Amino acid sequence: MAGDKICGVNKEIAEQILLMIRDKFEDFDKGTYYLASLGYDNDIGYRNIRDMLSHIKTALSKEANRKEKEIQVSLAEEHLRRALVEPYEVGAQEEFKKTRDLYNKFTKLICSIKENEKQFLKAPAEDKLKEQLKSIYRHMETGRKKKSVNLWNSDWEEAVEEFTKAAEKAQEINNHLEIDIDLMTHRNIHKQNKVYFIWALAATILFGIVSVVGVIMPLVIK
Repeated sequence: MAGDKICGVNKEIAEQILLMIRDKFEDFDKGTYYLASLGYDNDIGYRNIRDMLSHIKTALSKEANRKEKEIQVSLAEEHLRRALVEPYEVGAQEEFKKTRDLYNKFTKLICSIKENEKQFLKAPAEDKLKEQLKSIYRHMETGRKKKSVNLWNSDWEEAVEEFTKAAEKAQEINNHLEIDIDLMTHRNIHKQNKVYFIWALAATILFGIVSVVGVIMPLVIK
C-alpha cells in the first residue's frame, strides 16, 4: 500500500535509517573534535560516513527488494559504528607511535647515564617504561576486540573508552620523555661547549707560553 511507503521506500526501512542518523551521528562529531584536539584530521571517519551514505542510497533505491534494503541498512550501520570508534583508535595509534619513537630516543640518550646525573634521578626506569608500553598496548587490543562486534551495544562505547585510555597514557609518557630528552640535549650541548672552552683555553695558554719563550730565548742566548 502507498501509505506504507515514503518516496517508494518501506516506512520501517526509512525509520531505521532516520533513527540511526538521529541517535548516533552526534557521536561522529565528538570523534572528529577529539581527533582535532590531538592535532589530527578525521579522514578515516569521513571515509566511513561516505560509505554509510552509499549504502543508504542503495537502501532507498526503488530497484532493491526488501531483503536487499535490510542488508544495505545493516552495512550502513556498520560503517557508522566504525566512524564513531575508529577516530579514537587512530588517536591512540598516533600517540603510541610517538611514544615508541620517544622511548627509543630516550633509551639511547638517557638510560645509560641516568644513574650518574642528578637531574635525571626522577626519570622513569627502562623496566617501568616497558610495562607502561605494554599497558597501552593492552588497552588498544581490548579496544580492537570490542570494536569488531557488529551490534549497537555497550561494546563500541567500551572500545572508545579503551582507545581513549591508551591515548591518555601515551600522552602522559610522551610529556615526561620529551622533558627528559630536552634536558639531555641541553646537557650534551653544555658539555660540548665546555670541552670547546677547555680546548680554546689550553690553546690560548700554549700560545702565550710560546710567545713568552720566543721573547726570552733570544735574550738568554745573548
